[in-house]
Amino acid sequence: MNILITGAAGFIGFHLSNLFLNQNHKIIGIDNLCKSYGVKYKKERLKILNKKKNFKFYKLDIKNINKIKEKKIDYIVHLAAQAGVRLSQERPELFINDNILGTLKIFEFAKKNKIKKIFYASSSSVYGNSNIFPSNEKIDINKPLSIYGITKSTNEDLAYYYNFVDGINSIGFRFFTVYGPYGRPDMSIGIFFKAFLNKQKIYLFNKGNNYRDFTYVDDIVNQIYACFLKTKNEKKFLKVFNIGGESTILMKSLVKLIQKITDKDTKIIYSKKNKLDPVKSLANNNAIKKFTGYTKKTKINEGLLK
Repeated sequence: MNILITGAAGFIGFHLSNLFLNQNHKIIGIDNLCKSYGVKYKKERLKILNKKKNFKFYKLDIKNINKIKEKKIDYIVHLAAQAGVRLSQERPELFINDNILGTLKIFEFAKKNKIKKIFYASSSSVYGNSNIFPSNEKIDINKPLSIYGITKSTNEDLAYYYNFVDGINSIGFRFFTVYGPYGRPDMSIGIFFKAFLNKQKIYLFNKGNNYRDFTYVDDIVNQIYACFLKTKNEKKFLKVFNIGGESTILMKSLVKLIQKITDKDTKIIYSKKNKLDPVKSLANNNAIKKFTGYTKKTKINEGLLK
């Protein structure tokens, strides 16, 4: 099949593109190679993808998606977005513009070109201050803690609208703190590894007593691919699913694990709670596991070593 992936040079987009290509699908990749966390990471990922024969790349902002010339597209996987809870507080207009208007452009492109199947990235951030753990998809997402979370919940509303009005089928994936090879350096695991290896200070909010549900990237993309296999012959679907590691770890315990792996020491500074951070994050994956039958999980120790 012909799969259009936005954010193809991003962390999840890179791994998902690789998986589809290894299964002999054709990938049309879009990425504007923005400087949000360092272009060198995106260029390294793109270098690998460009070696694959069925990969075609457009350096393009998704708001200009109508410049795509391909006439036959079976699926769109929309992963391009501005990411980061704290950055969304500093630059709210950027997030509203890229994440909401950008997603609107994707659905309008699908409508114009009669593309009826879209997968898109939502986030565990939509749960905000719900304080229900583990979080499941039936929880009301009306207590946001970040502009980023608001943009992702709005994307889910857009998906509902385009399904109801235009019959565009979709699945939204609420990702829980994804990590792994070629991962984002601005995420906690990347920051902690770098800090130990370079003897830089580590700052732990809430004195390291926040819990997080870390999800290894292979588990993410394999579950997305399982949804692709499940829906490729279906004509009607509208879903939103959690994809998480289904186990929590204290941030101070995570730091100790990374310290053990690197066999290094550095200074750890325990800071007060940041009001943008939920104290706990834990996914209930029952819905997606029932839908696809895919149940594999990578334990945090194994994922950190990789």
